[in-house]
Amino acid sequence: MALEVGQEYPKSIAFEGGQYNYYDGYHDLLLAYRGLEQWEIDDVRNAAADFALFANPPLLFLLYRFGSVGWGNCPYCWHLGPVTPPELLAGEQRISLTVTLVELPGNVVRVIRAISLPPDFSRALVDQIRVQATTPRIDRMTYIAAINRTYAAYTVDLMASHALIRCRLGA
Repeated sequence: MALEVGQEYPKSIAFEGGQYNYYDGYHDLLLAYRGLEQWEIDDVRNAAADFALFANPPLLFLLYRFGSVGWGNCPYCWHLGPVTPPELLAGEQRISLTVTLVELPGNVVRVIRAISLPPDFSRALVDQIRVQATTPRIDRMTYIAAINRTYAAYTVDLMASHALIRCRLGA
């Protein structure tokens, strides 16, 4: 069954905010927020999208911004749900990132947007995931401690200014 705008999101949502996941060749960005305004929904659906990668080992942060909505971030750690690392990308290969905006409570899907990331950004994302897969395994407590250390040292805007790579798509 395909996911559709207006229906209930079929999976449990652990927390409000952004969640990036990679699995079986798919790259997903789930955005789950309470009290969405129509302009926020419209920005995620249609506005220019900015993405950035910030590495603070053992974590990787996918940063995102849609239209006039400020930067958001998703910590990612391959070790928490190890899957087969993505294949290396070459040339002009691109990652397709599915962005799903869900309104809480009720878990109603408001936007599903497919984004084709530029080749250089796609390669950087795959390379960072593959690097993580070669590092010593960490557990959830180490992951949470690393997130807390990162948030104590960096605002999301500072992460964006120190990003490994950034891209802007659309308008």
